[in-house]
Amino acid sequence: MNKPLKSKDVFISINSFRFCRYTMSILVWLCFFLRLNEIMAVVFFLFIASAILTVKNAPLIRFYDMVSKYLKFLKGKETVLQTDSIRFAHILGAVFSGICLVLLYTRVSFAWNLILVFAILKSISAVGFCPGEKIYRCINSNNCCKLTRLKK
Repeated sequence: MNKPLKSKDVFISINSFRFCRYTMSILVWLCFFLRLNEIMAVVFFLFIASAILTVKNAPLIRFYDMVSKYLKFLKGKETVLQTDSIRFAHILGAVFSGICLVLLYTRVSFAWNLILVFAILKSISAVGFCPGEKIYRCINSNNCCKLTRLKK
């Protein structure tokens, strides 16, 4: 097995990472279409658990890895992920889903509109362009955001 490039980089199966991204997106869409608050609660707790446990031990990643031990054809190549950027994205997902959850249970009229926005953002993340990860990298690199390039 390859060693991570930096101490905060990890190698995980690309298929398990895809499974995690697609499952979260599907869950948010199911919440929107089925109008079930409980699904948003599951999304919230999955994001919280993933942020706490890091991407290597995230519940959906571990589940996929466990299943792929028995179904060898599910295993795939490994990819390098930056732990901090994925954790930041999971924290943003937890905050967003937490806000949606509070709005759902307080019966705020625009809650379902916000969940639709969340579903769209999760779909964008599922296909590989994770806004949370991009925000994290932008903040830390000081070279991709116009605001971070401004001279003082």
